[in-house]
Amino acid sequence: MRVFLFSCLLWVMALGLVACTSSGGSSEPDSDGDLDEEDLLPDGDTEAEKETVVCYEPEKTPAARKIYSGSSEPTGLDISPGQQLAVGSLIWRGTSSVLCTATLITDRVALASAHCIHDSNYDADVGEYLFVLGEDAADPLAMFDVRAQVYHPSYEPYGMDDPAGYDVALIFLQESVFDRVPQVTPIVVNQEAMGQDMLSGWQQSVGYGTTENDHQNTLKYWIPELLVGIRDLSFEVDGRGIGSVCYGDSGGPSLRRVNGELRVFGTVSWGDESCRDHDHYARLDSIQNWMLPYLEQDPVSCGSFPQAGLCDGNILKRCENDEYSQTDCRGLHQTCGLVDGLAACVDDPCEGLGSVGECRDNKATWCEEGSLTQRDCPTCGQDCAYLDHTYGIYCVD
Repeated sequence: MRVFLFSCLLWVMALGLVACTSSGGSSEPDSDGDLDEEDLLPDGDTEAEKETVVCYEPEKTPAARKIYSGSSEPTGLDISPGQQLAVGSLIWRGTSSVLCTATLITDRVALASAHCIHDSNYDADVGEYLFVLGEDAADPLAMFDVRAQVYHPSYEPYGMDDPAGYDVALIFLQESVFDRVPQVTPIVVNQEAMGQDMLSGWQQSVGYGTTENDHQNTLKYWIPELLVGIRDLSFEVDGRGIGSVCYGDSGGPSLRRVNGELRVFGTVSWGDESCRDHDHYARLDSIQNWMLPYLEQDPVSCGSFPQAGLCDGNILKRCENDEYSQTDCRGLHQTCGLVDGLAACVDDPCEGLGSVGECRDNKATWCEEGSLTQRDCPTCGQDCAYLDHTYGIYCVD
């Protein structure tokens, strides 16, 4: 993934100042040059008589560091460790050379792009490559043999008006990943139609592809991109000249939360040669009639999953009656924890929220040092929204 340094958003730091005050207050700095709370009191008021400042701004700690040469963790989107682990890669057998990026959507099925295994010049054989998990494809946590592969029958390399359309493949593994990596959490495939209201929102891209410093890169990098276009079979995101996917990221997911649930919306098909501008993904919601029957034939199994269940961040993972299930406790304003030795959704001071936060009744709500913190945006003439990949949810003009 190739990314470039961009200028620091200095105006964001100005959000640490109080934006609205009660009428009649002074806004001149004191003798030390700082604008303190007492400087905002009406003239003549004492500490005991001061009015409550209507618009207060709890300063928010950045949810993620600024991107420079990529990020080894998701930026601006709460993704559990197990879900991060679900993004793996396809490597050529006997090497550490990355063929493509791929994402676990069940314990035995990985999602990739059709052109990873089928192109006008070649067809990959299932014995030629492996699916691996871990931050470094050259030093993986686990490696899995592939038993079958299938790509969308309507995919035509370079032969369509929309080259990204149908560029989707399913990779079937020889065994359940839960047998050896029970902490991994497969990511749900989006089945709802993408609407125009999603435009200008952030999508999380991730992959093991080329970086500006290493054309043989094997590490996993993350970068957010803006959703700027939706077509019948594909969608387009924009790296804004900062950074985007590149060679080797093909097949990687575009991630976003809907109703609190993390979903895969598409697979990387192609992008600008600059590796910092526009990228095109195949839409998954448009091909559900093809995809779902395969997943129903190969449902998630428990494998050797612990009977007590597991917590993956806020996600509760259980196996009951040989049926696997996972629940995002954050949707219940809770987190995952242990009760009498069993994993369960439990009460949480932060109600399952992380540093990115969410909008609740137009209030920016996030977890700050173990406490739930809110800022009422309308009282300052602002609205709650996603600010950027560094700060996450906050009040914006």
